[in-house]
Amino acid sequence: MIALWLAIAALVAPGISGKPGYAHPTRVDCSTGARGHQIQYLKLPIFPGLPGSPTFQLGFERLGDWTNSRLPVLVLVPGGPGGGSIGDDPALVRALGNPAWPRLAFDPRGMGCSPLPFSRMGEAQAHEALASALSANDLARLLETLGLEHYVVAGESFGTLLATHLVAQLQHDGLPLPTAVLLDGAIGRYGELPDGANDGDVALWNRVRAQLPAQVLNRFENDPRPWGVSRLAWGWDIRNTLEVEYSGFTAVALLLNNYKSLADENSETARKLIARLAAWRPTQSAADFEFGGPEFYAGSVICRELDANWVLDPILTGTGLDYQGKSSDPLLRICSGQALTRPFDSASFALRVPLVYLQGGDDVQTSLAIARYHFENQKQARRLWVEVAGSGHGVLGSNERNWAANCGPALAEFLKAPSEDAQTVLARQLARCDSETTTEMSEKRMYSYR
Repeated sequence: MIALWLAIAALVAPGISGKPGYAHPTRVDCSTGARGHQIQYLKLPIFPGLPGSPTFQLGFERLGDWTNSRLPVLVLVPGGPGGGSIGDDPALVRALGNPAWPRLAFDPRGMGCSPLPFSRMGEAQAHEALASALSANDLARLLETLGLEHYVVAGESFGTLLATHLVAQLQHDGLPLPTAVLLDGAIGRYGELPDGANDGDVALWNRVRAQLPAQVLNRFENDPRPWGVSRLAWGWDIRNTLEVEYSGFTAVALLLNNYKSLADENSETARKLIARLAAWRPTQSAADFEFGGPEFYAGSVICRELDANWVLDPILTGTGLDYQGKSSDPLLRICSGQALTRPFDSASFALRVPLVYLQGGDDVQTSLAIARYHFENQKQARRLWVEVAGSGHGVLGSNERNWAANCGPALAEFLKAPSEDAQTVLARQLARCDSETTTEMSEKRMYSYR
């Protein structure tokens, strides 16, 4: 993989522009003396190993009490793609119950406080400069420079993909490995699993379909413009509700409340819903979303590493709501002109560190099946699977008042000294702290609430 990136870099580097850098907007002032933040920078090559490679500054921040050598440093790997951990306050820190816990935040290349010297994001795409493998290498160089030896890696959502690349890079370089890796909402591979089981949106929509009045379902599946509204607008509303309402239970309940009302289209709820979607336009959607165009960071990484058919909104085909990516509207074809050039597959990695998976049973973003794929293919690692039935995407964030509050202390004790015995103890404790949680060790020891 590393040789591949060097070959690509050698072909494209001479055309890099020296114009002002491009970075996705940041949440904080990136100046080193910004109020409330002490941003530091590490100068790195954009293309590692390439003689004369242009460079950029990787922004990072050390938080908490780094003088407390008893606690491992939490290396916070942001999700997205398109997110940064500088200026963020992840639910993990609050769950551990210690704001002084030492932690390392950073913004990946091209994001926030780590701009790249390109005039536009499209140029960065053309030069393959946004690859996750390169972002992971950046972080490995930062850990090496800081001399970290006692640390834990914590990735959420897309951060689990970066964390996977990171550990592989550290193993390749012979650098000190993390004492544990926490993967909250793990991405297992690109595309869809052969049986389509990883499409969480379809699974949740099928729950809604099964409970809709027959006349409503008939209109959705047979009317070219249900209630005078385009099928694309209905699809956008469904997918947006499923993905914004991170708990699948909440999303299903909300859709059912709105869509059952369509049985009486003169009801107040139905009239408001129809009026809102009748006024919806794709151009407005593309402008409103963080992922709203082909020059956005997320589009580049997703299209090239996970799904070249990815679209901004769900698509309604002539046979109903099936989300098969058939849109002809260029505004919604985020991957137009891009190909799956760097397909991610966790099965191609052999991580040799303790892994803890946190997974919501109603996660739409990274479904159970796609997360289990990661878990089941890391056979060289000591693994703990933690599944929370009622949780959506990001167990810690979407269940902060319940699961995180009740189970956070057990997680904190494990991270302080994550031995094999401690991982087994954690499996038992997490299964007891919440009635919707089940755990599974890689040795197939099962625990449940009692």
